[in-house]
Parts: sequence; structure tokens; C-alpha cells
Amino acid sequence: MFRQLLEERQSIREYEPRPVEKEKLQYIVECAQKAPTSRNSQSCFYHVLTDRKVIEKISQEGCKFAETQGYSMKQVAKNIGQELDEQDPFFYRAPVLIIMTQPQEDIQSGGIQTMALLLAAQEVGLRSCCIGLGQFAWDEIKKHITVPDKHVFGLAYTIGYSNSKPPVRVKDLTKVKYY
Repeated sequence: MFRQLLEERQSIREYEPRPVEKEKLQYIVECAQKAPTSRNSQSCFYHVLTDRKVIEKISQEGCKFAETQGYSMKQVAKNIGQELDEQDPFFYRAPVLIIMTQPQEDIQSGGIQTMALLLAAQEVGLRSCCIGLGQFAWDEIKKHITVPDKHVFGLAYTIGYSNSKPPVRVKDLTKVKYY
């Protein structure tokens, strides 16, 4: 079952507009929170946004800021085989955006918990994508969530239902050396 989840899970950038059940969102966030963390710090915090107007505002403001930093969002979209969606350039019209915040000194814990969150979403029939570019929307994000003291942007995750079936990618399993 675990290996099947790993093999089937892919980043999805096309979502259906239907809402995601609160129980499923609670489940995937709880799975992330139950995952191991560095020194058992349990320091990551999850902010679940479901208001499409707020998600689009964050996306648009993040895109504007990214452009001021020299990122061509049209080029970024092209690089991943997409066309830039002016209404929601970062988050692909996903019905749910989860923002993970974490202390700067504990960034490895967020990485560990990310895998649990993504695989839990897959397990309950949801699709997801990690959005590192969400950091460009950090100033706008902070207007809509309460950030714990000393926390910084960790990652953003788009979550939702999707009928998109990207081709299965073959993974290179030769990058290992046994001693």
C-alpha cells in the first residue's frame, strides 16, 4: 500500500472546483502532524485556507512580487508545461491551500512532515502539489493567517480533486551505493 501511494503520487496542477470535505482536510493535516520531526520538535504549524477569493488574492500578489524579483511567471509556467493563469498564477485554482510555517532553525521538520501530508492526501483520493514559490506571496499570506512567533514560510500545498492523469514517470532507482 505505501509503495503504491509513492508510485501513484504526482504533483497535480489541474483541479476540479468542488470543495474538499473538512474531515479529509483534518485527516491529512493530522497525518503530517503525526510524522516524525527533528528532535521531536513538532514545531510546524498548518494553516488551511478554503476561501477562493483569498487564495486568488495571495496568488496574484505573490506573482507581482516574484516579477519584481526577476522571475518571469510566464516562463515558470512554460517550464512546467502550463499556461499562466492570470486569475490564480501560483495555486492552479485549487479549492484548498495549506500553508505550513516553521521556525527558521527547524526547517528539516517541515520536509519530513511534507511527505506525510502529500501521501495522506493521495490516500483519501485528493491530489496535491508543493508550491515553493509561495514564499513570494509571504507578505500577502501574513494578512490572512496568524503566524506563530518566530515562524517563517515553510511550504504551500495545493489540495483538491482532479481528473488529471499525467503520464507515470519512471524513477531512476540506480542512485544508490551499498557499502
